[in-house]
Amino acid sequence: MLIGPRTSFERRIMHGVARRARELGWELLSDAWSDISATGMQSGEFSGAIARIDRPELKQSLAEVGLPVVNVGRDLGPQLFPRISCDDVAIGRMAAEHLLERNFWQFGLLSSGDRRSARERQRGFLARLGELASRAHCLATPLDWSGQYNRERLRVEEWLAQMPRPFGLFVVNDILARRVLQMAQSLGLRVPEDCAVVGVGDFELQNELAPIPLTTVVLPGNEIGRRAVDLLQRMIDGSEPRAEPERIAPIGIIHRRSSDTSAVADEQLAGVLAYLRAHLGEGLKVSQLAAGVNASRRWVEGKFREHLGRSPREVILQYQMHRARQILVETDWPLELVARRCGLSSAQVLSRVFHREQGVPPSVYRRRFREQDE
Repeated sequence: MLIGPRTSFERRIMHGVARRARELGWELLSDAWSDISATGMQSGEFSGAIARIDRPELKQSLAEVGLPVVNVGRDLGPQLFPRISCDDVAIGRMAAEHLLERNFWQFGLLSSGDRRSARERQRGFLARLGELASRAHCLATPLDWSGQYNRERLRVEEWLAQMPRPFGLFVVNDILARRVLQMAQSLGLRVPEDCAVVGVGDFELQNELAPIPLTTVVLPGNEIGRRAVDLLQRMIDGSEPRAEPERIAPIGIIHRRSSDTSAVADEQLAGVLAYLRAHLGEGLKVSQLAAGVNASRRWVEGKFREHLGRSPREVILQYQMHRARQILVETDWPLELVARRCGLSSAQVLSRVFHREQGVPPSVYRRRFREQDE
């Protein structure tokens, strides 16, 4: 196993590899544990390798050894080894969907260099925006700012300052997203009111360093590791791998403060939505929501239809599901307490509604994210 545990995503891949290897009875050695060195491997000593190839010299070393190899890293030119990776187009689409749900109609996209993964995330993001893609402003910056930090920061700050507000911002990885959140503070840019930010990776240290908890797309690290082991076993057994990379969809989105808003131009409706968020746990009906903002039910329903294209009941349900997803991921609370915090009457009601809206029961949704963290 030639994978460096630098980020939580890489560690999750390693966990997936290790667990599946144990199930198959493999003896697993790793350069991360100083068992082996990629440059010192010999084909007679090993049956195969799982590598996160991110450097041409590592790719060349493995090619010279002549072992079956599965690549869980980057796409570096001509493909010498079968590759398992994230579905980057799906990642972009998921981020766009999240911002569209929050009623944004102006968007930014901050990419990192010319990496293929970044280009595909951008492609998926713009494709999901559809006609609104004409309202998306894109900027590319290197992932590595060492030696050019001040120059790149100034360039991104100027870009952010010129963006029309409010806007939803998709940043193709959490490292850049953390930088954006830090820059927003110095610019006086309110997050999420002026700029809602979505990153990629769920890198726990980046989230700890960020001034505001970051909403992020969670990558399928454990599943990539497991499938890499199964693919390598088939190759060892003599099967020919397919030419096209195997792409695995992201787990989902962890909703945090950086995108916890709804972008509407109408100030009166914005006030109604702020009241709804603040009192969601009270189980508001449409009539109670109208009374809480000193308005008629007819006025509230008209505002929602005019500006959001949905009924107040549909928006209340959207907010309830948003809060339920957030609580399920971030806490161990029993479903009865989760239901109450979302304004639902019981755990049974939460389970029924959540399954209908999200496609899986609350317990399954929570387990998917917990498996990644473990």
